[in-house]
Amino acid sequence: MEEVSITLTQSLALYEKPGWASSTKKDYVRDFKYFATNWEERRQEVFDLKKISDRDLRDYQDYLQGELGLRTSSVEKKLAPLRFIFKQALRKRWIMENPIEELRRIKHVETAPRSLSKNEQAALMRVIKKELEVALLRYPTRWRTYQRDASLVDFLLNTGLRVNEACEVRLGDIQLSERKGNLLVRKGKGRKERRVPLNLHARHALQEWLAVRPESDTDHLWTAVERGNGALSERSVQRILARYKTLAGLERFSPHICRHTFAKNLIDEGAGLEKVAKLLGHANLNTTRIYITPTEHDLALAVEKL
Repeated sequence: MEEVSITLTQSLALYEKPGWASSTKKDYVRDFKYFATNWEERRQEVFDLKKISDRDLRDYQDYLQGELGLRTSSVEKKLAPLRFIFKQALRKRWIMENPIEELRRIKHVETAPRSLSKNEQAALMRVIKKELEVALLRYPTRWRTYQRDASLVDFLLNTGLRVNEACEVRLGDIQLSERKGNLLVRKGKGRKERRVPLNLHARHALQEWLAVRPESDTDHLWTAVERGNGALSERSVQRILARYKTLAGLERFSPHICRHTFAKNLIDEGAGLEKVAKLLGHANLNTTRIYITPTEHDLALAVEKL
């Protein structure tokens, strides 16, 4: 009797895991599809999970590291969706052996997450302030969009929220007063809720946005201004930050870099790992520990002090 194959569609169905953030599932599906396409091109046949060998996986690892030139951390990130699929397939007894089990993990030197230096943060704030001043003079009907964008960046840098968490914040989740404030993150990673205190910069950013936020059918905090009045999407947030990246001449700037910058600022000010983990919504303290890894800039400053 001919052995039944396991198609790509069947394999992707294994990602239906409760509690996963939609962005995590999306990334895993994308990366696994990339692997499947690569496998089909190399083997010149239709994808079948049962036919994947440990040799195929070693070749793919070499391809990511050699031909694409990905860093070690990026290679491991690309392999994580494969490890999950094979683990689940083995658990369901779709396969009798896990071909990725013998694939050695590439050893690498731990590096600090990319964040903005103090100088880059200052340059970014100058650009944002200047753009807003120009918008108030030249664009009497559009300046509210610039205010939203400016407030959004300040908010992300001072709360450390993930982009999906920021987009899901509702007006009722925010408590603001003159001297303090906090917000409730309802849809954190793993569907966990947490309270995040709002410092002076975050409160000021929110107050300036709420003062000009147009009436909307949605109670989402961040909304569109010029086209409709619906909730701001994650893609829109990424485009806003990409624009500021160009204006400020930054090498990279994204919602996740805002999150890393928030964490690095906390560490630099002496906040303990437990507090940083709580603010970021990390379940495991080891996830937060990477922020105490010195950056190249930190090492350069240390040497300069000799």
